[in-house]
Amino acid sequence: MKGKCYLVGGGPGDPGLMTVKGRACIEKADVLIYDALSSPEFLRWASADCEKIYVGKRAKDHALSQEGINDLIVEKSQEGKIVVRLKGGDPMIFGRGGEEAAELAAAGVPFEIVPGISSSIAGPAYAGIPVTHRDHCSQLTIFTGHEDPTKEESSLDYAHLAKTPGTRVFLMGVARLRSICEELVKHGAGEETPIALTRWATTGRQRTLTGTLGTIADLVEKNNFKSPAVAVIGGVVTEREKINWFETRPLFGKRIVVTRTREQAGELSVALRDLGADVVELPTIRVEHPENRLEFAESVTHAHTYDWLIFTSPNGVEKFFEAEKPECIFIAAARVGGIKANSTLPAQFLFENLRIQNNLIDGAHRHGAKKLLFLGSSCIYPKQAPQPMAEADLLTGPLEPTNEWYAIAKIAGIKMCQAYRQQYGSDFIAAMPTNLYGPNDNYDPENSHVLPAMIRRFHEAKASGAESVSCWGSGSPLREFLHSDDLARACVFLMENYSEEEFINVGLGTELSIRELSELVAEVVGYTGKLDWDTSKPDGTPRKLMDGSRLEAMGWKPQVELREGITAAYVEFQEKYA
Repeated sequence: MKGKCYLVGGGPGDPGLMTVKGRACIEKADVLIYDALSSPEFLRWASADCEKIYVGKRAKDHALSQEGINDLIVEKSQEGKIVVRLKGGDPMIFGRGGEEAAELAAAGVPFEIVPGISSSIAGPAYAGIPVTHRDHCSQLTIFTGHEDPTKEESSLDYAHLAKTPGTRVFLMGVARLRSICEELVKHGAGEETPIALTRWATTGRQRTLTGTLGTIADLVEKNNFKSPAVAVIGGVVTEREKINWFETRPLFGKRIVVTRTREQAGELSVALRDLGADVVELPTIRVEHPENRLEFAESVTHAHTYDWLIFTSPNGVEKFFEAEKPECIFIAAARVGGIKANSTLPAQFLFENLRIQNNLIDGAHRHGAKKLLFLGSSCIYPKQAPQPMAEADLLTGPLEPTNEWYAIAKIAGIKMCQAYRQQYGSDFIAAMPTNLYGPNDNYDPENSHVLPAMIRRFHEAKASGAESVSCWGSGSPLREFLHSDDLARACVFLMENYSEEEFINVGLGTELSIRELSELVAEVVGYTGKLDWDTSKPDGTPRKLMDGSRLEAMGWKPQVELREGITAAYVEFQEKYA
């Protein structure tokens, strides 16, 4: 019995852009032969007994030659199997699909071609660039930047391409970008002609670089811009300033690992992708060793490159520890937020923080970690605690209602570290930092902490020319603010020098009122309008000053002065978010 081969285009990267027919082919496949540009999500659509064969080809790194791929798809089909040859983009647009189809035809193997969305169109679209536009062009030319290296002469007519009207798009040309641009300019194209390069198009890893034919090669080198990328040449590139829709979503640029079960992960992953995230699923519906240990180990090795790791799944954490085998663990993972977030999401703040810290602390114990540092929060102290707050003040009075659920979770984390130390002799310690700020902060105006929220609100007020900014409460509560770099130095210091059951405070030692903080932030930002204090909103704890005398006596002191730190934070905010 002869089988059948489907040459399926996987689209540009976003699994949601796979065609309905393409997915149906994958689901019924006996053999799935896929390349380097295929989304990992596609592999999960295949049946459990489907044979999956990787044949990806990158520059100077081919898992299998093209001749070998041709032989493989013929061989597997002739075994009477349903074979899916899965390729990124469209198999017939610079995808060698025509060559593979010819081999199948020569062998008498039935086959179908299932087109996919080409990156030559989808990439620019996701970068906010229409490849045709009646104000700019009515013609589209697509060419390759990577020809067959065995050809004696190039089949590209640069003299024609340079003068061709309309939009020109080329694929696989980053490595030869400088020579391509030079050839186009040499044959008559203007050096000021706009050009844009988009890599990893349609995914949360998408990056776009714009310039001109005369400048783009230098910009690529300066920004270390790598393949794979699609390049667009022409006036349509200027439309990106108006319709850049994809790269402005709230989670764009974030790479998120989801460790929930397959059924749970699917819905969450879709929601995260809709917000612009690059989602990597690590489903744990069946707890077993991965079939490809090398592939899994490689993904974990690069875990430090992820923006978020979600540790709410016990099985996900277990596999993470098995692969990573950390000796020293700093637990800063938590659901955090300001007064509004804490007061409106009490169940999430309690439940999710308990899950995260329980999974990590117990996992560290079971996998024999040498040392663990758990980070709490100053909100663990009673609302009316003596000032400055010493470690002995824990559990001596009622908590501040606006953040008690987060506080309870953090108290539980402290006690869990103490319990594991008492029962198992685990070298687990806990540190309580004061209010933090610094690089990579959350600048959401509603759900962030007070200082980054102020930076954003004052910046936006300055930009819009607003006469006033509304501020929560009376402005009278007193707070101290520690730069995240100082906390990082304190954590390393404690890991090297501290091993006691009692937790230890990490603070700045000085405080100011929220009103004074607002005035300082406004001054740094350059906002000169009025501050309106909304006394209908809660103030929170009247005063929170940490007693850091124990840590200071050990020889540690903070280094970043508040104005200096706020100024640096504002510079970063402008670079990343303004």
